[in-house]
Amino acid sequence: MIKFTRNHFKIVRSIEWSDVVKKLAFDFDNSTVNFIADKPSIPPTFAMHSNFVPGSIRTAYDEVKNAENIIEMHVYASLGNSSSTYGRHKDVMDVLIVGAIGSVIYKFDDSPSFTVDPGDSIFIPKGVYHEPQIVEPRVTLSFSWEATPNNNRIDS
Repeated sequence: MIKFTRNHFKIVRSIEWSDVVKKLAFDFDNSTVNFIADKPSIPPTFAMHSNFVPGSIRTAYDEVKNAENIIEMHVYASLGNSSSTYGRHKDVMDVLIVGAIGSVIYKFDDSPSFTVDPGDSIFIPKGVYHEPQIVEPRVTLSFSWEATPNNNRIDS
């Protein structure tokens, strides 16, 4: 069952773009970033998968980890309105999406849409189709309880 919670996390709202840029640079250097772009005229999204979590991202990770016993986090950053995404998809594990910067609308096949703002969270069970729609530059954190095949657990 999808569960949306408004203003669930306070510290996550303090993530700074400068730390996102540091993470992005690290992930590019280590080939742990996916560049999502449909065409040159549409702003891209970056899906960052390394366990490098600088400054304010580390503090946000710790807030969610302590509350939810999470072991894995990916960071998504989109640079503009209507940025490219993975489109309509389902995940192979349960995920908890937490808004950090900007807003994203999550659409579902059999449920209402939800706008995730900074501090909000939405739990999406594995196998549930969803589609993020980017409405402005944003950063969201995607947490899961199982390690992926890459085993990208965050080091404590």
